[in-house]
Amino acid sequence: MANDAKITELEGLKAKHRDLERQKMAADAEISQHKRTLAELIKEMKDKFGVETVEDLRNLYEELQEEDAKKIAEFRGQIEAITESLAALQEDA
Repeated sequence: MANDAKITELEGLKAKHRDLERQKMAADAEISQHKRTLAELIKEMKDKFGVETVEDLRNLYEELQEEDAKKIAEFRGQIEAITESLAALQEDA
């Protein structure tokens, strides 16, 4: 009986090992896919934005946000000046 128990345990361990091996292979494949995706995204980041790192991309984004805010403020000022000019013309008319 002791041998039967050991054989059963060994078969269970072998099955567990096969299952773990399948899980490892799946995880390795997923890691490889993630590495390929990362490489593609880094290339796209370099091609589109001319930056090498995510930190550089973040800095570029912040710079562009600041530029946009300045342009919006300038445009708002122009609209206000036009509105004031129109109001003055209407008063004179």
